[in-house]
Amino acid sequence: MYSLTDAWDGLTGLLDSKNFGSVLSLGSNLIQAYNSYDSGQRQQQISNRNAGLSIQEGQMAYQEAQYNAKLSQEMAFITERQIRQSGGKLIASQRVAYAKSGVISTTGTPLEVMANTAAEIETDALMARESGRLKHDAILYSGRTKTAAAYNKSAVQTFAGSVTASNSENNALGLLMGGIAGFSQKYIPKGK
Repeated sequence: MYSLTDAWDGLTGLLDSKNFGSVLSLGSNLIQAYNSYDSGQRQQQISNRNAGLSIQEGQMAYQEAQYNAKLSQEMAFITERQIRQSGGKLIASQRVAYAKSGVISTTGTPLEVMANTAAEIETDALMARESGRLKHDAILYSGRTKTAAAYNKSAVQTFAGSVTASNSENNALGLLMGGIAGFSQKYIPKGK
């Protein structure tokens, strides 16, 4: 069995000039192992931070899409209202023109012309509304797509950080084991 004196003798024996290079080599391995581990942990923190930023980016893209979609739909409603208002003015001016010329606008061809004009105006107004609805839906879909892409990017960044941390831990462990194995083969007495 080893005694405290044997341990002290072994330790002081390691620090003499002929063993100093081996002790430095072991120390170097310990420092490299720590640096490898620390680097992996820092890289994982950076990856996790970037993943969080990607999620925020996706949320902001969707909020922007919601705003733009609502704005697009409101613009379509305004256009629809303007088409109906200008159409009403057009029909009124047709009535005035018929009245000035002495034609009765409540029967026959004048009535058909104004009915066709009203139908075209309503078709244009409904087309403006539908166009706004389609644009609204397309903008929201684009926002959802950007959000999904940002969440996917975040997941990849988190995974990459975990892999980097795991690899650095494995590298650190290998450096430690290699340094200790090399040191123990040379300096641990055999047969005691």
